[in-house]
Amino acid sequence: MKTNLILILFLLLNIESLEAQIIINDLTSSDYKTLVSKADLNYTTPVVRSEEGIPIGNGHMGSLVWTTPTALHFQINRADVFAMGNNTNSFPWGHDNYSNGCGFMDIHLTDYGDEVFSGKAFNQHLSVFDGLATANGNGITSRILSYVNQDVIAAELNDQRNNPSVINIDLRMLRFQMNYAENKNYNLTSKHSVE
Repeated sequence: MKTNLILILFLLLNIESLEAQIIINDLTSSDYKTLVSKADLNYTTPVVRSEEGIPIGNGHMGSLVWTTPTALHFQINRADVFAMGNNTNSFPWGHDNYSNGCGFMDIHLTDYGDEVFSGKAFNQHLSVFDGLATANGNGITSRILSYVNQDVIAAELNDQRNNPSVINIDLRMLRFQMNYAENKNYNLTSKHSVE
């Protein structure tokens, strides 16, 4: 009975796959865009947590893109990085590892003054078909994309504010070089605890 059930399930999957292939073969290029665009993300308010950011990448290297009122934020990840071994104590729980995480990049758009990514002008969008993320705010438009054939993520910023501010970019590690344990003193040159 199990063999017949598996065979029937396999035949049904093949029929659905064949039907899907026929539908795909009959699509025009504009139909592809319409179909794929159903997966687009559109945010009208900033996300609360970085994990809710818009994904951008090429399958090997990527980032989440999110905003705070005055900055664009990126967490750069690579598929071939696993930055912790079996002896790590950098996180108290094993399931909280930061596999594939390489670092952060923050693009600060104001030193002081009005918020950029807030209010009615805010919009963050991912076009899945085009592989293009945008983040727009008060006087700022940005486009972010990932190059398919190399590990390159590009961000273009268009500042149309009346008084543009200097843009500062911070690059930082995903974690501190050294993690501190409670009630321990560390010798920074040897990285061994001092009792």
